[in-house]
Amino acid sequence: MSPLVNYAAVALISMLSTGLAAYFFAGRSVGEQYASVSCPNGQITNITLFDGTNIWLNAGSTLKYKKTFNEEERDVFLEGEALFEVAKNSDKQFVVHASGTEIKVHGTVFDVKAFGDIPNIETVLIEGKVEFVSAGKSVFMNPGEKLIFNPETEQISSSKVNTTEYTAWKGGKIYFNNESLGNLIVQLERWYEVDFRFESDEVKKLRFSGVINKDKSLDYTLNIIQSINKVEFVKNKENVLIKQIK
Repeated sequence: MSPLVNYAAVALISMLSTGLAAYFFAGRSVGEQYASVSCPNGQITNITLFDGTNIWLNAGSTLKYKKTFNEEERDVFLEGEALFEVAKNSDKQFVVHASGTEIKVHGTVFDVKAFGDIPNIETVLIEGKVEFVSAGKSVFMNPGEKLIFNPETEQISSSKVNTTEYTAWKGGKIYFNNESLGNLIVQLERWYEVDFRFESDEVKKLRFSGVINKDKSLDYTLNIIQSINKVEFVKNKENVLIKQIK
């Protein structure tokens, strides 16, 4: 057996589309050995850790943890978006580290979004209770609550949401409610592995509400956006140019 596999505290990995959806590697950081699971663009990956925690990784996301995971602690490090169904263990707290923040839990279901190309860090609690910690601030969340943290201003805001809309991505659907076209396109790039370019920054500010289905073709999705937001997508060999129709 490869020594790299020995480093990974993962019991099960399932690929939800063709091709390699996850890979492992081990490295050293301050004397510690780590394993990582990465989900490439265009795919969604489901993993189960040895403690029974079930995790869905969205496209373009990476989960990292120590080789000693579940021995004395249950800490994981996220870059991207993941839906966690944490196995209960009153003796070992489960902690998600994401872009300088911590989400502390014992057993619960929640979604975390912390992509490097999106300024805010978002957490949505579906079941149980979690503690969000960052910049010396600690906030306890309740089910049905969405928390947004801005690392630049260190401001935290929260609101009640329909949690179904924030877990549907694991089944290939994403709900957008008055979302900027700029943020929407970032998700399309991950799902369809296509580069987009905006004609101007003003185009990025256009708002979009609706549902995107990963099972549909890129052309189908772009046609929906064009009909709602009055934009035109012009394809070329290198990318897709987004122009506003005036």
